[in-house]
Amino acid sequence: MSMLEANAVFLSTLEIFKDGMLVVLNTPRQPRFNEILNYALDTIEQVCPYWETDPEDPLFSVLFGLLGSSDRYHILTSLKILILFSMELETIKRLQGIPDDKINMLMSYTLLEQDKELLSGTLDFFYQYTAIPENVEELLRNFSLPTTLIPRLTNLLLFEGERDVNEIVDQEECKAPAASSIPIVPPDLHSMLLQLPEPERCSRWLKCCFIEDPECDITQLALWHAYQNCFADERVPGVSTLPAAEFINTVSRTFSSAQAQVVTGPVAKFIIRGIRPLETSYDLNGYPYRQCKWNVPNGQCRVSFVDPAKLKEHVFREHMLLNPADLGNLQDARRPTNICAWDTCKDYEIPTINTARVAGHVSTHLPPLQDMSSPPPPPPRKIIQPKLTRLFDYYPTPID
Repeated sequence: MSMLEANAVFLSTLEIFKDGMLVVLNTPRQPRFNEILNYALDTIEQVCPYWETDPEDPLFSVLFGLLGSSDRYHILTSLKILILFSMELETIKRLQGIPDDKINMLMSYTLLEQDKELLSGTLDFFYQYTAIPENVEELLRNFSLPTTLIPRLTNLLLFEGERDVNEIVDQEECKAPAASSIPIVPPDLHSMLLQLPEPERCSRWLKCCFIEDPECDITQLALWHAYQNCFADERVPGVSTLPAAEFINTVSRTFSSAQAQVVTGPVAKFIIRGIRPLETSYDLNGYPYRQCKWNVPNGQCRVSFVDPAKLKEHVFREHMLLNPADLGNLQDARRPTNICAWDTCKDYEIPTINTARVAGHVSTHLPPLQDMSSPPPPPPRKIIQPKLTRLFDYYPTPID
């Protein structure tokens, strides 16, 4: 009955109703009376917003007593009644005359973080209680707030707080552009690819020369020409290269990120988005080829090796005419013959007799030795401008 607002307003005007509720609330604290006591508290919870607040009201005395009950439901409902009292009236709510032992008990309830409902009700009570200046003065006079309630309330400011992190980007990351040319397949890898049937040959060639990269793209024409230049002139007898349409489909099947797209403009451009050329070709086992860049009379050496140790041996044995096993005990040459002819290096262009120094310098151009038991992952594009950010972490103001 009291759940309807009109009925609750009507019951609030009946003195006999309030007296009857007081009788029920003052029944002995025995288990056999728990059910009727619960019903009485539930009914008072609906009617109390329409009752005037009076510190001398005997109902308050009973409710204060229930705050120390061993029954959680009695404690919670009593707190709700004290909080809702006079809520629907325009008069000022005077929540006063609460015994010090009950205030101290309510302070201890603020430690019960696991019981969120009881904690919330206790904080709501103190919010209304401290709205009256006289109550604040009494708290300051009778309790050591700096060592009891205030530190606890300070800790509760972050109770179940959700930490937010705000990132401010001062400088966007800039990566080096993808390789401008498609790597050339070394002769030994080319021979192995020619032994494979299509479309497996095409797929393996793609994996040897390209890698997935969602930020890059390559024109379909450049991709098609690279494929034709690699295999069209040296076909396996009886096996032809793939038609253009099937070749593009093979690219999409080989790389999950590859998508054939059309870039609109004055001249439409057909591209494959999601892949980029590797800096160097990789063998069928996933090892990168290391190219010799020693300058010879007809250009560069261009011999490629998968194992860096073999490249090192090639450079010292074939170009510097040294035994790699003797690098730790090199003697000066009888005449100045030692130079560095690696790529565009300008050091040691003039021959010198100091063989050990030149050999040590040439070693800096060569890739480090690596464990050949498992292939390394393909390197990402170099970052030429790092991303600069500032992070701010904070706890947003809770909204009820």
